[in-house]
Amino acid sequence: MNVSQASRLTPARNLAVKSQLLEDGFVSLYNSQTSMAFTLPPLGGIVWELCDGTLSLDEIIQRVYELIEAAVSLEDLEAQVCPLIEELQGENFFQ
Repeated sequence: MNVSQASRLTPARNLAVKSQLLEDGFVSLYNSQTSMAFTLPPLGGIVWELCDGTLSLDEIIQRVYELIEAAVSLEDLEAQVCPLIEELQGENFFQ
C-alpha cells in the first residue's frame, strides 16, 4: 500500500468479526464467515477499535500516536500499523 492509498483508506471492521480483550491486553479476533482467528497485541487492539469506517488510516495513526503519548516516532508507528491493516484486510477482517 503506498502513502496515497493509505491516506484515503477508511478501514471498517467486518460485522462478522467478534473481538475479545484478553487479560494480558491482547485482543482476540474471530471471523465467523471464514473461521479465521487472529490475535492482536495491545497496540493492534487500539488500532482495531478505531477502525470504524469513519477515520482514514492517517487519522487512526495520528490518534494512536496521541494515545500512546509519542512512545514511538510517528514514522515507526506508521511502519507498524500499515502492515497490520494490510494483513487484516487480506484476511477479510474489514468490510
